[in-house]
Amino acid sequence: MNFGFVYGCYAMQKNFEFTKTGGGNAYVGGFVGHSNNLIEHCYSENPVDLNIDTSDTVGVRAGGFAGHSYDARYCYAKGNVSARSKQLIHMGGFAGAVEGNIRFCYATGNVSGFVSGPNYCNIGGFAGWSTANISNCYAVGNVFADRESGSFATFTIGSFVGLQDTNNITNCFAAGTVTAHRYEIAPDAVSNLFSVGGFAGHIGWSQNTASINKSAALGQGVTATGALIINTTTYRRDAGRFFGGVSTNGTASGNYAINTMQLYESDTYGDPRPGETIITNGVHSNQHGADASTSNLRNRDFWFNTLDFSITNWDFFQVGIRGYPRLRDSNGGLLGGQ
Repeated sequence: MNFGFVYGCYAMQKNFEFTKTGGGNAYVGGFVGHSNNLIEHCYSENPVDLNIDTSDTVGVRAGGFAGHSYDARYCYAKGNVSARSKQLIHMGGFAGAVEGNIRFCYATGNVSGFVSGPNYCNIGGFAGWSTANISNCYAVGNVFADRESGSFATFTIGSFVGLQDTNNITNCFAAGTVTAHRYEIAPDAVSNLFSVGGFAGHIGWSQNTASINKSAALGQGVTATGALIINTTTYRRDAGRFFGGVSTNGTASGNYAINTMQLYESDTYGDPRPGETIITNGVHSNQHGADASTSNLRNRDFWFNTLDFSITNWDFFQVGIRGYPRLRDSNGGLLGGQ
């Protein structure tokens, strides 16, 4: 656990394999397990593999950089993250949970979560659960989540963030595909969520205020199979090209999604051939985001003028090849090479 300012450190060439069989919390990260202060100019290239083989563990937070991060800037994670848990889990390519201010950070690893317990599950390519103000960050890894047995709690999955609980995300993008399978028997229809999105799973929790603005979803597919069985004839599942679900005080504005993204949905858990939809009339404020073509994404002006990505924070030199910009470090160079 970190309580002080950390600057200019790294962790690499170590495969973190963590198995827990007793009670209590588990915070596991490629760089730090739990941080309560600013971390700056640090990185991890370590993969993280977590196995929680007990129902006594109160909370699990796992990430490529941090299990739980409070304030970070100019940091990145390149390792894959995988976890199996029988209890509450937040997991992400950068951090399982984030608070405070997260700026100028990125994650490139794939994220895979397998959950069987009766509690919350929030998984994202960058962060699983967020109450942070996040700006100028991105994630490019693919996200896979499987809720393997009946349970009664929230399941939010996104290419960037699983659940943006409170506060705001601005000037970020996610480029990974998202796959989520959920098996349910008889959930509580009032408190339960099954939300899957190409950028965010869900915006806002309960009456909390949260927003996502001027951000983009670039992945090629969102798959959501299974559903909350509210009764014998009613199913509940929220899936979208940009975000899956939104609560009363959650908002979205100025967001875009690539117009070739495929949305697959099925009420059958693990359906290998779900129905396919390509959204072609999205709106920047709704769950599908406004349409962005490949030519838009390879044009510097789209990022600079439409999404308001600053040339101070982002490098646009290879945007015509990559289809997205790269982050600068505090000295104007490329953060971590990218």
